[in-house]
Amino acid sequence: YNGSEIATPVLDQMAADGVRLNRNYVYPICSPTRAALLTGHNPLIHGVDAPLSTAEALPVDVQIMPEYFKELGYQTFMLGKWHLGLGNTDYWPTSRGFDSHYGFLGGWIDFYTHVHAGGLDWQRDGKTVREEGHATDLLTAEALRVIESRNQDQPFFLYMAYNAPHSPLQTTPVNSGLNNDVEAGDRYTYAEMVTQADAGIGQIFDTLRAEGILEQTLIVFSSDNGGSLPWGASNGSLSGGKGRTMEGGIRVPGLVWWPGHVEGGRILEQPLIVYDWLP
Repeated sequence: YNGSEIATPVLDQMAADGVRLNRNYVYPICSPTRAALLTGHNPLIHGVDAPLSTAEALPVDVQIMPEYFKELGYQTFMLGKWHLGLGNTDYWPTSRGFDSHYGFLGGWIDFYTHVHAGGLDWQRDGKTVREEGHATDLLTAEALRVIESRNQDQPFFLYMAYNAPHSPLQTTPVNSGLNNDVEAGDRYTYAEMVTQADAGIGQIFDTLRAEGILEQTLIVFSSDNGGSLPWGASNGSLSGGKGRTMEGGIRVPGLVWWPGHVEGGRILEQPLIVYDWLP
């Protein structure tokens, strides 16, 4: 829907039915964006100005998004990439207001071995687990399980943090057949990783529909930083990319979808920044 040759049929339909955020701003790298989203603050005031090392963390005395939701009676689930504190269990998602977390704590993993910096980083509620499968598909499957097994008497907040298409660029288990016009090499692998995540979002939609709650669910989609140009990405006409404070690094795709509550079929030109979402 932004003119890419990469196939994203689910996001394209969301863009048609929802609100496209044309001035959707984040930080040029992952940890600051995630800290901004979850705190509602400029992350620099919390010392989060770069990808966090093992010894660093988002300060534990700062209230974050799942804690606000829990105060309102919500179940809170997190899936995927955390990267806001690894070296102490007090830093982990299940210590910060999430009822459950399935995914990884560091900045990236091998999509198949789930290894980061020489160690296994694949977690279920604070316990390291060994599982086979591509990380994107495992996260999607867990999202469906969480939605289907939730307490239906409570509303829920689900923070789904796919790591695709972060490096390392790794082929998907099944070729989608939808990206045959994409240039071979890194660009093609990148495209397939994006299309795989798009398909996962489609499965989440289908599960929400099957559970009878799709029309009751507000869905927000956003990237966490601009595309990394050396790793198969493109930011179209925008200058720069990941790690740079030019538009290509900080202005990213974003959508809001909630039929019957948010008027769809629109493009919003109002600038938004990632720390606007919590307030």
